[in-house]
Amino acid sequence: MTSLQTLCYVRVDHNEDDDVVKLFREIRKLEQLRSLGLNDLGVGLGIALCSAINELQNLEKLHIQSYLDFHFKDLTLISYLPICCGSLGYLTHDSLKSLQNISHLLFLYIGIEGYKDESMYFQHRGFQQLKELYLYDLRYLNFIIIDKRALRSLETLKLSRIYNLNIMAPDIQHLEKLQVLDVDNLPDEFEECIAPNGGLEHPSIQHVPLVRIITTYKGRTHIIHH
Repeated sequence: MTSLQTLCYVRVDHNEDDDVVKLFREIRKLEQLRSLGLNDLGVGLGIALCSAINELQNLEKLHIQSYLDFHFKDLTLISYLPICCGSLGYLTHDSLKSLQNISHLLFLYIGIEGYKDESMYFQHRGFQQLKELYLYDLRYLNFIIIDKRALRSLETLKLSRIYNLNIMAPDIQHLEKLQVLDVDNLPDEFEECIAPNGGLEHPSIQHVPLVRIITTYKGRTHIIHH
């Protein structure tokens, strides 16, 4: 069992706290685990989970998601996520901070109310090996802040349905290795700010080879090649 590399679709939402603690204790033993997904983790357990997975030195893929309403119609994002579609549920600024030093983490997905703070801060030298970051349907999130030396290996950034997100384009210029930026159904002000024709913050994303701006309700996709 300790050689297990993928653990997904484990629902813990109806388990007792003692059972969850035992589960975390067992997860700590999975030294070869590379991909982890837990479904519907209860509120208040984010820090405990982060403590457990910080010991998983080979972990590469982590899927974080929380269902407030267990039914949603658009599964298009889920369909192309690699390996696992689990969920951890309700991260905060503090628990995200605990994740930033996981040395081998390559892929991170936070979605469906999986983050409950208004700001998301990627600190100096945080997530140094992360290559793909997906942020999806985070209704509480207003600000994303990226320090200059954070996310240094990031190649793909996808922001989808974050309807209250304020402009973060200036910080994108710190992501020197970014190859793909997807902006999917963000506020109009955000999309206008990075538009190639007169967008005030467009210079901040000019180093990104491929930018896709998708507005579903207008039936519009704007692809920018630099």
